[in-house]
Amino acid sequence: MRRGLGSALRRARHYAVWRRFRPFTMVPRKAYLANLELAARCLAQPAMRSGAVVECGTWRGGMAAGLATIGGPARDYHFFDSFAGLPPATDADGELAQTAQRERSGALWFDNNTASIDEFRTVIAMAPVPPERIHVHKGLFADTLPHVETGPIAVLRLDGDWYESTLQCLERFWDRVLPGGLILIDDYYAWEGCTKAVHVFLAGRMAREAIEESRRGKVCFIVRRGG
Repeated sequence: MRRGLGSALRRARHYAVWRRFRPFTMVPRKAYLANLELAARCLAQPAMRSGAVVECGTWRGGMAAGLATIGGPARDYHFFDSFAGLPPATDADGELAQTAQRERSGALWFDNNTASIDEFRTVIAMAPVPPERIHVHKGLFADTLPHVETGPIAVLRLDGDWYESTLQCLERFWDRVLPGGLILIDDYYAWEGCTKAVHVFLAGRMAREAIEESRRGKVCFIVRRGG
């Protein structure tokens, strides 16, 4: 009974977080809640208490603020975005991605998924985390990732859409994710390039990790294994 009550309270808290930040995210409700549930379960592990939370691709910051809210004030948060929209899709991303970007179709909302850094800073400031714990990195991943040291990572969330963006993030941060840490992959089911990048990276590393799917919200994730 007590365990059931705890689960209900946790779900209620996550729902309240979603309601607060839903104007600032494109992630659907079920997927947003699944992200929070998976992240909360990971961050509650003793080994993850001081691990950083990293998100690559933030848009206005609705998911970033949600992760910071459940992650608490005692860890660092690193957020990467161009704050100028998506880079050009390539052949590796497939015809759908290239057409959507070229025609500015409904598959890419809000002017090529563009948000300003000021919009993001306003939203992330709503999370109950000291400002000194929030690190915002503006620019294309190729320009910013090589120059940032995050320390050990507990949760890594990838929302870069395209092949190169996803591959760059995995190559940079995979070895920094703690054993038992979580990698959330937003676009695995949405964009061909992201799917390819995950497969190419895991195959190239001969990784033992499995690609898993949450029970709710159809969220793709990987749990890092030690060794």
